[in-house]
Amino acid sequence: MNVQVPEGTAAHYRSDIDSLRALAVLAVVANHLPGKYLPSGWLGVDVFFVISGFVVTGSILRRRPGSLGAFYTEFLSRRVKRLLPALIACVTLTSAFVWLLDPVPENSLKTGLAALFGASNIALTYLQLDYFASTTRYNAFTHTWSLGVEEQFYLVYPLLVYLLYRARGTWPLALGIGLFSAVSLVAFITLAESFPVLVYYMMPTRFWELGAGALTFLLCSRLPGRLAGWPGQAVSILAILGLLAIFFAPDSMSSLATVVAVVLTCVLLARSVEGMPGAVLEAAPVRYVGKISYSLYLWHWPVVSLGPLALLGSNVSTGVFLPLMFILAALSYHLLEKPLRIASWSRYSWRVLVMGASASLVAAFMVYSVHKSPNPSMQTFLPFAQKLAVPGKHYSNTCVVTRRSFRPTPTTIDDCTFPAAGEQQPTIWLQGDSHAGHLQGMLRTLYDQTGLGYHLMETNGVDAFDFPGEHPDKISPRTPINEEIEKRLQAGDVMVYARLYFKRKKIPPATIDVADWTERILAWSEQLAEKNVPLVVVAPLPIFYYEDIRDCLPPNQGSCLVSRAALVEGMSTVHRQLETVARRGNNLYVFDPFPWVCPVSQDRCSPQQDDGFIYHDADHLNLVGSGKLADPFLRFLHQEELIQGKGRHVRRPMRLPSGG
Repeated sequence: MNVQVPEGTAAHYRSDIDSLRALAVLAVVANHLPGKYLPSGWLGVDVFFVISGFVVTGSILRRRPGSLGAFYTEFLSRRVKRLLPALIACVTLTSAFVWLLDPVPENSLKTGLAALFGASNIALTYLQLDYFASTTRYNAFTHTWSLGVEEQFYLVYPLLVYLLYRARGTWPLALGIGLFSAVSLVAFITLAESFPVLVYYMMPTRFWELGAGALTFLLCSRLPGRLAGWPGQAVSILAILGLLAIFFAPDSMSSLATVVAVVLTCVLLARSVEGMPGAVLEAAPVRYVGKISYSLYLWHWPVVSLGPLALLGSNVSTGVFLPLMFILAALSYHLLEKPLRIASWSRYSWRVLVMGASASLVAAFMVYSVHKSPNPSMQTFLPFAQKLAVPGKHYSNTCVVTRRSFRPTPTTIDDCTFPAAGEQQPTIWLQGDSHAGHLQGMLRTLYDQTGLGYHLMETNGVDAFDFPGEHPDKISPRTPINEEIEKRLQAGDVMVYARLYFKRKKIPPATIDVADWTERILAWSEQLAEKNVPLVVVAPLPIFYYEDIRDCLPPNQGSCLVSRAALVEGMSTVHRQLETVARRGNNLYVFDPFPWVCPVSQDRCSPQQDDGFIYHDADHLNLVGSGKLADPFLRFLHQEELIQGKGRHVRRPMRLPSGG
């Protein structure tokens, strides 16, 4: 299967390819650093794709084909030795730091798990995590999507080469690659607007970039030396300048910029002269960066992703991140990548594949174990924490009810109920969606400081669960819980209900229709009045519009503020409806936490107070934030005479607290 290989290409080491790799990886790093120095530096990944197609094609065609099985396993074994050791080390070590630092580790660990098997791009597509969204930035393994693309390409490409080249020769192979690449390019361009996540991450819509590199190699093998001498030097200089310029392209030109970057990379690879022009690109440090580019690419993103969590916003700068990622990359290259790539793992290719698969399975088991272990960062980093663990149990599997994945057990009520310290002290029964769940810090603080009992079970993703006596024929995981709570209610206890009132990510806040809901609330309060149990409805809290609260770390905290006046105006409809329905009954009260979370003295609301976060995300308080509501809520209960000892509740007309 040998082909004519041009001097300085696949048959010999090409220093210019290392220089090109250095340019690509530095562009990616510059784009991902806190300063985001190159707006379109992410195009460096596209440069890597073209280089991979070029180099892999040369690697395949230099070898004798033999049988298809031997040819295929031998090729894959070389890829395993080249890619897997550094990847396994990066995923396992980074996963440990994700577990320690990230209070929301699920997406990172799921992506890391998939990365061990060349499927992180598929996982990211399934999770619908846009590469350019801030939430994706905090996924410590987002960058491994490109490895998934390459590894999936490596599964099909050698089969294509073997079948076409062995039977027909170079031009039929080039025609086949060209055909697949053309289809891929058309899909990349036409589907980019409708399915941006799918197009960005998946191998079929990236095949054309690797195919472009492969076609460039085939062209050079048939037409060697055509760009030698000073014309080649001039073309190279112009191509390098063009590539540097395209790294500054705006995001609106992403598809066009990708095509231009691929074409310019092909031009640079097509030169048959050795070495790039210019002392800078010929310098040994630049070539060294090219040699460690794979390890640098692997390690740069975990540093940028986890750095803000480790430093909590202080000293988050290029001066801290850049040296660390280079140190990690150098260690990875010299201790793992290089020695294991040239080492003889076994005489048999299939054994290399088995060893690689076994190592991936062991690493996957470690990552999976981390994923299923309690996350210490929930307590270590309270500014981001949302849930307190139920003693001896995992909160999300115990006191969170969902319609699909969780069903109550005989011990569910007891697991989520904390009895009052004294017989005369009431129990607060808090129910609702996740906006009830995020008040756990408030209830826990009251429990610890006053001995008030509490019960909390949230129903995620359900705006209003079935109230007692409503829709008796409807099967709901919440129904048996409601029935049991009804049995346990005692005169003097307090029922509290909280929910989300707005459609997320709408500016200004878009209120959902609560007219029908308030009528049901009124009917429920009348049922509770028969047991001398008041019903307290929690009014809406400030809602923010950032995608991830970690975007609000210094020095960007000012960008997360929202106008208090705009929020008050947006919430006025809800307040009017609550006030109207409450005036019609005598057992319905409204607790308004808004003035405590965003005081009247402030022009803008913030997810932070006293230099610390009080929010977990854009609309949920964390433990610190909800804990701050304990004193205002206790004063509200005393003010409305709702806790004067069991059986002594005094019914009074509802009135909204002042200051909202």
